[in-house]
Amino acid sequence: MNKLSLLMVSMLFIMTSCVKKKDFLALQENKDLLQSTLEKTKGELDTCNDDKSGLMGKIAELEATVAKQQTELTGKDGQITTLKGNVAAEQAKQATIYSSLSGTSVMSEAGVKEFKAALDKIHGMPAAQRNAALTKALTDKLTNSLSAAEAQGMEITTKGGAVMLSLSDKILYNSGRTTLTKDAKMILDAVAKVINANGGIDVLVEGHADADPVKFTSYRDNWNLSVKRAMKVASYLEKTGEVAPTRLTIAGRGEHAPKADNETEEGKAMNRRTEIMLVPGLDEYFRLVTGK
Repeated sequence: MNKLSLLMVSMLFIMTSCVKKKDFLALQENKDLLQSTLEKTKGELDTCNDDKSGLMGKIAELEATVAKQQTELTGKDGQITTLKGNVAAEQAKQATIYSSLSGTSVMSEAGVKEFKAALDKIHGMPAAQRNAALTKALTDKLTNSLSAAEAQGMEITTKGGAVMLSLSDKILYNSGRTTLTKDAKMILDAVAKVINANGGIDVLVEGHADADPVKFTSYRDNWNLSVKRAMKVASYLEKTGEVAPTRLTIAGRGEHAPKADNETEEGKAMNRRTEIMLVPGLDEYFRLVTGK
C-alpha cells in the first residue's frame, strides 16, 4: 500500500515538472521575440530621429534663404523708391524748364515742344541705344566736315558714348620726334573746326607708343614720349586751333594700351598713334539729335 502511494506521488511530481518546463520554454521564446521586436523598434526610432534632424537642418537653411531674399527684396524696394524719386525730380525740373521757356523770346512755343519731344525721346531710349544715337550723330557730323585729304590717315571709331579719332604717328610726327608734320597740322586744323563748332564737346588727347625702347632722343621711355606727343597735339589745338584749354585733357599710355601685337612691324605701326576722344555733354546731345 505504501509502495503504491509512493509510486503515484512520484509519477505526479514527474508530470508536474514536465508541464512547468514546457511553459518555461514557451515564455523564453516569447521573451526572445519581444526582445527582437524591441530592438527593431529602437532602430526604426533612431532612423526617424536622424531623418528628423536632417529635415530640421533643411528647414533652417530654407528659413535663412527666405530671410536673405527678403532682405534683398527690401533693398530693391529701396532702390526702386530712390529711382522713382529721381525720376520725379527730373520731371519736375523739366516742367520748370518748359514753364520758363514757354511764352518767352528765348524759345517759341513750337521750340519748347520740340525740346520736350527730344527729351522724351532720350528718356525712352535704352542706354546702349542712346549712346549709339549720340555717337552716330557726332560721327556723321565729323565725317561730313572733313575732306578726303584731311580724313586720310585718320581712323574714326566709337567707344561708349564718345567718338575717337586715331591718328597714326607716321602722319603726325617723324620717327622718335614730337614735331608735328605739315599733314598733321592740316588734319588738326580740321579737327579743331569740328570741336569749336560743337561747344558741348570735351576733348581727351591720348598718346600711345610701341614696345621698342626709345632711341636717339632725350625722352626717358615710351611713356614719357607718348605724354609729350599728346601735349604737342593738345597745344596745337589750343594755340592754333583756338580750342579752349578748359576743354582739353592730356594723357600718355606709353606701350601699355596696344591695339595690335608688338611682335610685328605692322602691329608696332598700329600701336604708334595719338587718339583724340570727343565726349559730348547732355546739352550737345540735344543739339546733335535735334540738329539745332
